[in-house]
Amino acid sequence: QGNLFINVSMKDHNKLVIRIEDDGIGREAAAKLKMNHTHHKSYGIEITKERLRMLNPENVIEIVDLKDTSGSATGTAVIITIIL
Repeated sequence: QGNLFINVSMKDHNKLVIRIEDDGIGREAAAKLKMNHTHHKSYGIEITKERLRMLNPENVIEIVDLKDTSGSATGTAVIITIIL
């Protein structure tokens, strides 16, 4: 664990797709750990989504919880699609 994978590609000649993937504990386990340590509410993802929407309403950020065949968390992927 502790790896970060980044893939940048073009799709359909007008879409830049950026996939950022980690092999961490997953968002659910991370949220449980964070709940015990802080009462801070993070707005980073929402602010980034809004900025991308302002550039082009068709821009998308998708967050995917990665799981193995037994359903255990194996990390998180963030897929950003930017319309050029």
